[in-house]
Amino acid sequence: MAPLQNEFALVSVGVARVGSEEALMIRDMNAGQTVVLRAEELDALLRARHRDFAPLVDTSDLVAIPEADIDQA
Repeated sequence: MAPLQNEFALVSVGVARVGSEEALMIRDMNAGQTVVLRAEELDALLRARHRDFAPLVDTSDLVAIPEADIDQA
């Protein structure tokens, strides 16, 4: 597993075997939690738009200036 870190998170990523498939494994090194995402789950995440995730990571109480939706072109 390869570690990735920024100011917000420390994770390690690697490949896991799920049955006969390979899947992406992501481990949160701080929380000790792991998620395994198969190809169709990754595909669904990649098709999601910024606004689909916004309610999950609402920072309205932290952000003073509204930010433009990056999906708007």
